[in-house]
Order: sequence, then C-alpha cells, then structure tokens
Amino acid sequence: MKKFHTGSVIIGIALLSVLIWKIGADELWKELARLGWGLVPLIGIEGVADFFHTLGWRHCLTGQQRNLPLSDYIESGCPAIPSLSDADRQPGR
Repeated sequence: MKKFHTGSVIIGIALLSVLIWKIGADELWKELARLGWGLVPLIGIEGVADFFHTLGWRHCLTGQQRNLPLSDYIESGCPAIPSLSDADRQPGR
C-alpha cells in the first residue's frame, strides 16, 4: 500500500506541474492576487465542513471510541476519517 501512496503522490505532483506549465505561473499568480482576501472565507468554509464531518463520524462510532475528545479525531490526520486503531493510540489513554 505504501508503494501505491508514493506512486499516487508522484503522479499528482507530475500532473500539477503539467497544469502549472500549461496555464503559466504568471497567470496563476495574477488570478490568486485577484482573489486576494476572498480566498480566506473559502478556506474557512472548508474548515467548518471538516469540523461537521468529524462530528458526523464521531456519532457513527460506538463505545469508548465515541467518547474520545474531539481533538483526538482532528489529530488523526484526516478530520473526517478518524484513525482509531489500537496501534495508533498512545499508551495510558
């Protein structure tokens, strides 16, 4: 599975590079500057959506996993899909 993930990242970077090359870095920079502070609310809205996805996943779980602090779900790396296997848990929790 690690080879698949590495390959996916490499392919993704290659495709992003081709896209930037085709559009042009100057054009992308102009459009980003044109967006300006309008980009901040877009990123903020996505953060709110991730928070609600995290709450939704929390309600889908049962037992001890459902009672974990919200920070444990967020610290798992992907807020919407908590990693709650015993291997990922720290001792003493």
